[in-house]
Amino acid sequence: MKLFNIPFDDISFRDVIKKVISPKGFNLFVFTNINMVVGLNKNKKILKEFLKSNLILCDSKIISLLSIFFAKRIKNVVPGSFLTEYLFKNVFTKNDEIFIVGSDFKSINNLTKTYGLKNLNFFIPSFGFINQQSELQDILFLVKKVKPKYLFLAVGFPQQEKLAFFLSSKLNFDVSVFCVGAAIDFLTGKKKRAPLIFRYFHLEWFFRILQEPKRLIPRYFNDFIGFIRLFIL
Repeated sequence: MKLFNIPFDDISFRDVIKKVISPKGFNLFVFTNINMVVGLNKNKKILKEFLKSNLILCDSKIISLLSIFFAKRIKNVVPGSFLTEYLFKNVFTKNDEIFIVGSDFKSINNLTKTYGLKNLNFFIPSFGFINQQSELQDILFLVKKVKPKYLFLAVGFPQQEKLAFFLSSKLNFDVSVFCVGAAIDFLTGKKKRAPLIFRYFHLEWFFRILQEPKRLIPRYFNDFIGFIRLFIL
């Protein structure tokens, strides 16, 4: 279903899992929220690359609700944070090769101990790494060396998507790749996820504002203005 120039893949969570565990080539999953919709429509170059993703999933219940004003409603909302948690708790085995770009040493150690993972590899990039060719080559070298079955890019939009596009033509093995933003931080407790009552009423965004008002109020305001323009036009 195409909304705001983005073709969402409206498939069930069960079907997403099937595609995750049986990757063919560079199997890229992206999770699209309002911030990304606005950003992608501002940057057509990134949007063009973004459209090459294997699965473009809806990460926003608000987008799902608003889609009812168009020809067909998006029924399946698959948040990256929820999928990440499900995979670590129910799908991954202790011997699976997993690679994470992002997060921090404490969180990686937490994941390793909590889930008994023997092959969890990681790279913690510097600020602005996406513009540092030497650092991109370091990431590429390590990912090629490990050949993970599951690769998590947890460095935020649009850095993680740009990194995915950089890697996509350079890896020659089967791997499921996830652009998950803060999902690892939620999973390890570094960042607090909204309580169930907030999630039930689609108010996770409000809970996050309460946690980080200085950073998120300006961002959400700009996203709101940009999204309204797209919605009207």
